[in-house]
Amino acid sequence: MTPLDELEYLLPEVDRVLIMAVDPGYAGQKIIPQTFERVQILSRKIQYHKYQVDIEIDGNITVKNCAKFIRLGANVFVLGSSSIFFGATRNYEESFPHFKKEVSEKIHTV
Repeated sequence: MTPLDELEYLLPEVDRVLIMAVDPGYAGQKIIPQTFERVQILSRKIQYHKYQVDIEIDGNITVKNCAKFIRLGANVFVLGSSSIFFGATRNYEESFPHFKKEVSEKIHTV
C-alpha cells in the first residue's frame, strides 16, 4: 500500500488516483478497512489544494461501500460482475441502472 504522502507531489500533475480497496489478485475479497480513511484523507488534500483529481476505487464495490466512498470524496468506481449483477438478473442493461438507483438512495439516507 503506497503511503498517501508519497503521492502528494504528483497530485498537481495527475487526473486520477486509483485506490485499491482489496489486495489485487482475485475476486470476492473483503475490503481493506483503512480504505475509507485513505479516501477521506486524499479527498481533503485534493479539495484543500483545489486540484482537479478524480479518486477511483477498485475492489469490493457494493451498493453500501460505493455510497460511503462517494460521501468521502471518491467519484470513479471499478465494478466487477458481483457488483453489477446482483439479484436475479444477469443483464447489464437492467442491473446497472438498479445499482445506480440503490447507491443514490444510500447516499442520501446516511
